Amino acid sequence: MMNKYSYCRNNPLIFIDPTGLVSKPLEKCELRGWYGDNWKPDSSKFGPVRTDDKGQPKYHQGNDYAAPVGTPVNSITDGEVVTIEENHVDFGKYVDVKATINGEEVFERYAHLSEIEVKVGDKIKEGDKIGKTGKTGNASNLKTKEEHLHLEINKKQAPGTGEDGSKNRIDPETVITPDEAKKEDQQ
Repeated sequence: MMNKYSYCRNNPLIFIDPTGLVSKPLEKCELRGWYGDNWKPDSSKFGPVRTDDKGQPKYHQGNDYAAPVGTPVNSITDGEVVTIEENHVDFGKYVDVKATINGEEVFERYAHLSEIEVKVGDKIKEGDKIGKTGKTGNASNLKTKEEHLHLEINKKQAPGTGEDGSKNRIDPETVITPDEAKKEDQQ
């Protein structure tokens, strides 16, 4: 087992995982594939992967992982619960966890939840249950095959929106390797 700390002249330094990877938030962690009747898993990724009504690039600020309502959601790192929102217009029920990934302070956002099983101030460990997936916020009218967890990794607690907001975020795929998205798994 690797020690969480390294030492330099008897001073502890925080250990940075050389793989750069963290735990997955879901036991089965596939990118969401269905958008209406179209199979487009790349639209679930971080960045300018969608278009607005005028055909202009639209930034997606995290990753969407396919999961039926009620799927347990687990923390990807150790951290502290700093925000709980019950009825956000876009994210619905969500939890923000202040954490450190590869030496950088971040705020992980777990959104569209049906249940929240932590409270502000809770110290949580990697793998601890945060809540359950749901269909809240702008996900409330999705078809069963479109249900998902939205996960963001933000460099600021209020990172902003659009292209500027994406500069204040980390692409979740840089630290989480999703399972291959399969149509037959997301029916």
